[in-house]
Amino acid sequence: MLDKAMPNRLDKQISTLLSRLQGPWVCDRTDNHMMGFLYKRQRKAPHRWILYRIILNGNNLYYFNDSTSKRPRGIISISFISQKLVTTEAHLLEIKNPEVSQHHLMVFSPNRLDFFAAPTNEDLDKWYSSMSKIINESLTSQEINFRENVLQELLPLLSQKSSQDVEKIILMIAELEHSGFVKGRVKKDRTGNLEMWLDDEEKWVKYYFVLQNKCLYYYKTSKAPPKGIITLQFTTTSDDEEGPNGEDFCFKLRTPLSSFILRAKHQVAMEEWIDAIDTVKLGKKRDSVKRKSKSDDDGLLAGEFQDISRINDISLDEPSGSYHKKNLPTIAYVNPEGKKKTHKLPLGATVIGRSESSAITLDDKQVSRSHAKIEVSEDVAVISDLGSGHGTRVNHTTLTSRTVIRHGDSITVGKTKLKFLVTKK
Repeated sequence: MLDKAMPNRLDKQISTLLSRLQGPWVCDRTDNHMMGFLYKRQRKAPHRWILYRIILNGNNLYYFNDSTSKRPRGIISISFISQKLVTTEAHLLEIKNPEVSQHHLMVFSPNRLDFFAAPTNEDLDKWYSSMSKIINESLTSQEINFRENVLQELLPLLSQKSSQDVEKIILMIAELEHSGFVKGRVKKDRTGNLEMWLDDEEKWVKYYFVLQNKCLYYYKTSKAPPKGIITLQFTTTSDDEEGPNGEDFCFKLRTPLSSFILRAKHQVAMEEWIDAIDTVKLGKKRDSVKRKSKSDDDGLLAGEFQDISRINDISLDEPSGSYHKKNLPTIAYVNPEGKKKTHKLPLGATVIGRSESSAITLDDKQVSRSHAKIEVSEDVAVISDLGSGHGTRVNHTTLTSRTVIRHGDSITVGKTKLKFLVTKK
């Protein structure tokens, strides 16, 4: 249970420090105009950010609903600002836009505290530089040092306050569930343990993950407040990734702010997590073409092809007639030792990848274990990417769906270039 006296004592400490930072002053300069757009966190709805047009005049920030508004929505008189603070995945979820700066600012003014982020890192740097310049020119070095010391004392208390608020909410929900006011818990799409690679510590750390509402929460234990959050709305997923030290069963989640390398216990668990994430994010599992195995049906539906018109657009140099009856489809490439390799493509599916189980095995670290697949029928050959980390290109065009290939086409997987050739028997 939380110590009821603790939040009161903490609130008093925060209030005292804020009062020291929020002391008003006036900037005499009027030639320091700046205008642009910033995201401002709502004070009455702290989990919501709105993009405002901002005008800086003196030490006053005027914020307008949009570029056509003539009267400001409000005025903020700057007393002090924080250093640039890291924008987290939780902030990205609140802002609901991937186009946001990697840092944000706290702006202190009489009787209020506001948070600002910018659409780009360059924009935030300009605003931070302008506001810092005003403060440095208007306050004495002694006043600036005093406020900076107060700020350093305040920041950990604000973090502690935030953690306590989260813990209180968790306890409140648990109490409501126990009392019968909440019928059933909020549906969780998937839960379980995964390891996460921490670059700073250069080691794997085991967390308990909860997939819910297009977010992936991770906890030290299932009963503790979340250690962090990964927003899936703007996330791309790549499987068949190697861990930093060559570990298996890893996949990567990339967000506009950072990348996360996660490791499952085995291949099946990894694929189940990826499918669950894709289902939550897209409303369906990843394209079934990417998840099929060699034994899957090899039938080709013309309606699924990309650029199907190329079937009838055969150059004079390409042999005519059905595959394997009159012509033999082949993949040619040069291995790392400089030796030319050729692989005859049978009817059905041929997988290209780094794994020894692949029909065409490539010694290339940028090639996924099961990277791409070529499906050959009697009339056509089609290539598809299998959800690889670095993608597959045909004639310098990255694949987004099944694509018909013909004699002479260049195929790039990882750093390896292959050639699709058709020769007469």
